[in-house]
Amino acid sequence: MGVASSPDLANLYGVWHELRSEILKSPDVAFYGRYIDDVLALYINVVGV
Repeated sequence: MGVASSPDLANLYGVWHELRSEILKSPDVAFYGRYIDDVLALYINVVGV
């Protein structure tokens, strides 16, 4: 099912958005992981501590 280049195109699209949002450079993001169409980000919020 689908085109053989679909995973490659999905990865390019994901990387493009990651670089635009600068989520990888944020000090508040403890973990960020992505696999094709799945994303997991853990965010640290220390306001009011």
